[in-house]
Formats: sequence, structure tokens, C-alpha cells
Amino acid sequence: MKVCSIFSQVLKLFSRGGFEKAVKQHKAERHARGFSSWGQFMAMLFCQVGGAHSLREICGGLACCEGQLKHLGVPVAPKRSTLAYANEHRPWELYQTVFEQTLSQRQELVRSQGGRKKFRFKNKLMSLDGSIIDLSVSMFDWAKFRRPDEVLGLRREDIDLERGQLHIRNGKSPAARRTLDLTSESRQILSRRREGKSPWIFPSQRTPGKRLTRLNGAHDRLCARAVEKGVSLKFVLYKHTFATRMAQAGVDLLTLAAILGHSSIRIVQRYVHPTADHKRAAMERYDESLRAGRDVERRPN
Repeated sequence: MKVCSIFSQVLKLFSRGGFEKAVKQHKAERHARGFSSWGQFMAMLFCQVGGAHSLREICGGLACCEGQLKHLGVPVAPKRSTLAYANEHRPWELYQTVFEQTLSQRQELVRSQGGRKKFRFKNKLMSLDGSIIDLSVSMFDWAKFRRPDEVLGLRREDIDLERGQLHIRNGKSPAARRTLDLTSESRQILSRRREGKSPWIFPSQRTPGKRLTRLNGAHDRLCARAVEKGVSLKFVLYKHTFATRMAQAGVDLLTLAAILGHSSIRIVQRYVHPTADHKRAAMERYDESLRAGRDVERRPN
């Protein structure tokens, strides 16, 4: 109830009329079937206010507040598949317009109240699509691993530097227990890690003879440093970036599933996010193949 109260107060900052005007401007609901852009907006706003970390938490939290949602213009809480589809297909330009509308309203409010200073943000605002950050792959070559424990559980005998291979023995499924070919950068890193006397590749500095069990501390410090440079990182996004880059390089999904340790191509599809440039290049290749086919047909026998 506390979240819903704060939630309703935050929503008062946004003009419903202005929002609907932006929806029509960007044709955001051209193929919508019941789930409105306003409902999507409230769901993602609820995610931020309520501190939700997954679609399950968002939809479950909204379902507990359906009585309050009806007063906000949403008849029922969305299903996970519905919200996921809306997030994937609704135009992001809609929310850029909503932001600009809200910013303009706040600036006008300050002027109407006789404020001497213009309303502005003290720090630069940056909006990034974390699923395709190149920095993720260049900083973490461990993106190919399915879970952090697969890395932390590595022993010296799991690394074969001569063949350039790494053996994952503690995977949670048969597909996750696999052998990976190392990149040149991975081989250099693991070669340095093997120079120690510990049987573990990532030994614990606090408990001799034991291995690391968590990456949270080091990862949080790295993320804090990245934020200072204007980049937002999350551990879960590294695998998304790795899978996307591999697919863009021409790796088929069956091979990518074996590398990531998944038994199904359908699971791999969740981690591959074709970019606009990638899709444009694919259509250009298709167009070239069509033109080549026409040229062949026109040639005299």
C-alpha cells in the first residue's frame, strides 16, 4: 500500500492528455491488443518505485494492487508475456517525448512561481541500452559462462593451455557441463591465474585453501567506477552482450547454445538482441542476393 501511495503521487507529475497525444504521434498502439501504452508506462514506473528486478515481480506486485490500478486507468495487471512483448515492440521515442513534455512542464512551473534560476539537472543525463554495450565484452571475457559459479569453481586441472581449452565440470545440467575453446585474451588471463600455488583459479584471499564464492563486492566496485564514467553495468547483461555479438558475427544459434551451456535454442533467443544496424545489414545482404538473382536470369543462354 505504501508503494501504491507513492506510485500515485509520482503519476501526478505526468499529464495523461500529453501522454495520449504522444502515443498518437508515435503510433505506439498501432498493433496493440488491449494492453495500452499507459499501462506499460505504469508497469515500468512501478518497477522503479517498487524496486522490482524481474517481470515476475512487476506483474505480481501490480496484481496485488488491482483495486488501486483501476483508478489509474488500468483495468487489470498485465501478464509477463504481454509486458515483455510491449517492452520489445513499443517505440522508445514515445518515452523520450514524455520526458521532454514533463521537463517543459517543470520549467514552466518554476517560471510561473517567480524562480530566478531555470529548472535544470545538475548532472548530465544518459540513457543507455545495456544489452548491447561493447564495454561489457571487452571488460569481461567471462560472458560466455552461464553462471558466476562456473567461473569461481574452476580448478587448475580444468585449464588446458596447450590446447587452449577450459572444462566446466560443475554445471547444473548436462548441457552446462562442457568444454570451451579459449580466446587469446582468456588464455592470457588464465595463464596468470595459474601461477599461484592454490588449486583454485580464483582462490579466497581471506580463507586459505578455499575459493571465492561471490563476486558481488568486486563487481559493485567496478560498477561504481563505470557509473563515474557515465556507463551503467549489470552482471546479467554481460551474457546478453556476448550472445548478441556472437550472433552478429555469424555464429548459428545451435553452436551458441552449446557455448552458453543451454540445451534449447529457444532459451538462447532470449539473450540475442539484433540491433538496428544488424537488421539493416541483413536486409542489404538480402537485397544484394535478389539483384544477383535477377542478373543471372537476364543473362542470355
